[in-house]
Amino acid sequence: MPDTISVRLPQADPAVYLEWMAYWRDIERRMIERPALEAFASRESAPFLRDPISDWISDTMAGGVIRQAGAARRGGADVVAPQITGDALVLRQAMKHIAARAEWLNRPGMYQAMDIEPPSPDVIALREWALDSITVQLAIHFSAPAPIVIPDVLAVR
Repeated sequence: MPDTISVRLPQADPAVYLEWMAYWRDIERRMIERPALEAFASRESAPFLRDPISDWISDTMAGGVIRQAGAARRGGADVVAPQITGDALVLRQAMKHIAARAEWLNRPGMYQAMDIEPPSPDVIALREWALDSITVQLAIHFSAPAPIVIPDVLAVR
């Protein structure tokens, strides 16, 4: 039975979430268009396509954020805090993929070589905030519960 977790991303302008996901879809599109680039990038970091974790990132994470941020924007909301639900072990592995990919993409010249615009400062800030938030939520989820020990001096007799 899967160990399901729901994580809440930070509250932010839906437009910034949508900008972040558009940036991610641009990367996926480039990888589809250039299979040799995708193979190289996947060897150097983590798979971008045709991998169960990559598919989960694209479908569940990016797709979920797009749906929730889009609905918030259409509803006139100033902020949205998307929720992602899934298997905790899959999410933990997805975070490793995302970190490896980000490190690879941030190498000098990668954006120019891929012919894509780098993310805006707002997207970079939101991405770091969201990934930090997910990391903390996963750490809490996977931590063993600490027993509460009442010192003898406080114990009711």
